[in-house]
Amino acid sequence: MLAAGRHHRRGEKRLWPDPLDELKALEAIADLNDEGPLELVPTFLGAHAVPPEFATDRAGYVRLLTETMLPEVARCGLADFCDVFCETGVFGLEEARLIWMPLLWAMASD
Repeated sequence: MLAAGRHHRRGEKRLWPDPLDELKALEAIADLNDEGPLELVPTFLGAHAVPPEFATDRAGYVRLLTETMLPEVARCGLADFCDVFCETGVFGLEEARLIWMPLLWAMASD
């Protein structure tokens, strides 16, 4: 990448079985940023799928995202972006709004 003149790379990871592993992956991206000449851009992907253990409690997973995971990511400064996979069978429009609205309000107050 450096030889090609690229100095930035979007830092993502695959969906982890345990949602809290998302935080560990973002911490690892931060550690890599501290070490090397490349800048990884950490992106929170916890809203890319509803984990199987929440298949019957989608609202519970949205609450976990909005009340626990995203506030922790923000408090620790672990991600620059948050992707929400808004598509039939993943997160519906209303669920995406529930995830995004607190983020938008937080950014507006900064």
